[in-house]
This record gives sequence, structure tokens and C-alpha cells, in this order.
Amino acid sequence: MEKRDILLLFFCLPIAGKKEILSPIQIMKSMFLLSKENEIKDFYRFHPYLYGPCSLEVYKDIDSLVRDGFISQVPSSHRRKYF
Repeated sequence: MEKRDILLLFFCLPIAGKKEILSPIQIMKSMFLLSKENEIKDFYRFHPYLYGPCSLEVYKDIDSLVRDGFISQVPSSHRRKYF
């Protein structure tokens, strides 16, 4: 399974029976924890950054999922958010 597919499946998880709007930081931290807890090989490579672990590949794949119509970007006054 490709990294992008795992990221897309993450957006499909039911959270309290409703669609959840997620910030990029929440997505990033979730992908980091997923990789550590499941020891996924050939996954995103994370580096220390301002708000914790970061992989620019995650942002690239999020943009790709938005562009391909799999997820939506929600306008926000502070940051991008996705659902």
C-alpha cells in the first residue's frame, strides 16, 4: 500500500460518527504516531520541526489528494484545514 493511500484511509476513519475537520498539524502528528506504533517500512521520513515531527511529503500528498478531489480544503482565518 502506498503512503498516499494510507493517508487517504486516515481521512476515512469515523471520528465520533461525524466528519472531522483536521489541521495540518493534527494530520502530521497522526501520521508520525501511526508510523511509530505500526513500524511501517518505506513510510514518511520525519524530522524535528517547530510543532514536532514534520515530513514535507505529507503536505505534498495532502495537496495531491485535494487536487484529485479525494479530500477538501476548508478556508480558515489561521491555517488550512481538511476533511
